[in-house]
Amino acid sequence: MEIFKSQKGSFSLGSIIFLAVIGTAIYAGIMLGIPWIKFYEVEQLFKDQAIRLKVASEEEVKGAIKAKLAAIEVPLTIDDVQIIREEGKPAVIEGTYKVDVDFAGVYKYTYLFKPRGAAPKSGGLN
Repeated sequence: MEIFKSQKGSFSLGSIIFLAVIGTAIYAGIMLGIPWIKFYEVEQLFKDQAIRLKVASEEEVKGAIKAKLAAIEVPLTIDDVQIIREEGKPAVIEGTYKVDVDFAGVYKYTYLFKPRGAAPKSGGLN
């Protein structure tokens, strides 16, 4: 009886399973990570534009927000963006949107993001 030895360069079943698990983890990480990266971009955009409200009109700020949201492909419409200005408090820009992450038709996960950006306090000069 002859025992079959694996040849150099061949893969064992364990190696193939290991590579499949690693590949799946990388795929899932990328699919779940992209919406988070965009969320942080939107939060930074809101913060920057809240600061800009001191020298620009709300229409200019909304136009800049709308253009950037379209550029980064975030499913947040300008109608869902609120600009909050209260006397004695820093300006705040906030919104809410959902992102569906579809894993090749097998599993679907929905994120609910609530980005918020506020101008820093400036010693009462708002």
